[in-house]
Amino acid sequence: MVSAQAKDLVKNLLLFDPEKRFSAQQALNHDWIKLNGKQEVGADVVDEVLGNLKKFSAQHKLQQASLTYMVSQLTTKSEKENLRKVFMALDKTGTGKLSKADLVSGYKQMFGDLCHEEEDITKLVNSIDTDHSGFIDYTEFAVAAINKKTLLSRERLIAAFKMFDKVKLMGITE
Repeated sequence: MVSAQAKDLVKNLLLFDPEKRFSAQQALNHDWIKLNGKQEVGADVVDEVLGNLKKFSAQHKLQQASLTYMVSQLTTKSEKENLRKVFMALDKTGTGKLSKADLVSGYKQMFGDLCHEEEDITKLVNSIDTDHSGFIDYTEFAVAAINKKTLLSRERLIAAFKMFDKVKLMGITE
């Protein structure tokens, strides 16, 4: 069941007249977003996600494409929700992308004095930022932060292989 507040937000976002349609700032200030936007994240979830970020490395385009497909299509609702919560907790400015400063702040908040040096976080951002925008968007974050042991289960690998095999059979090479 969808709440009246959620319906009001969607209605105002979908208005045809751009002058009457909500701006991004108005949407972010809407009561429904304020009530549902920021949710507490368990320290164990944050610890796992930040640890996964540190270990991430996608050296090849096929590897990156495979992981992106698997994260977007083969993860559970619970896995996606945990990633979303951590991303939103790190994204203090609400821009939908993480800067180096956002990561430094998140690591310091979680690990205190044991936080990584800024040089390490710069390397981390560079390895995760696959489009070289200088920021980590949600998709890049999710691919890097997901638990690879869980993601790369036999069933999910078979599903990903079947998807890539279909693409090959259809004659799509790019």
